[in-house]
Amino acid sequence: MFETPEETPWYRSDAGLIGTSIILPPVGLVLLWLRRSLPLSRKILGTAAILCLVAVYLVGYRTWRTWRDSRNNEAHYAVVEENRAQQQAESLGRHKDGNGDQQSP
Repeated sequence: MFETPEETPWYRSDAGLIGTSIILPPVGLVLLWLRRSLPLSRKILGTAAILCLVAVYLVGYRTWRTWRDSRNNEAHYAVVEENRAQQQAESLGRHKDGNGDQQSP
């Protein structure tokens, strides 16, 4: 009389598989291959899709790291150029005063 329909656990639902594959691709692969109801061709296709997603994640991570490092490099280069300009100004000042780096023999 008061029967409740059995709900599918999250890890056996399609939404759970897709969500897990997006957030944690290795776990999504495991869940995909543990499904007995899927034919082998769909498992292989799903594996290829998850591996493509992993490749996109890796390229995105690499791009982010390169961008982040280039920002740090730009700040470092600005400091180097400022120091170079300061050294050049000091060198010009010494040459104008006659106190250059010339040594008498």
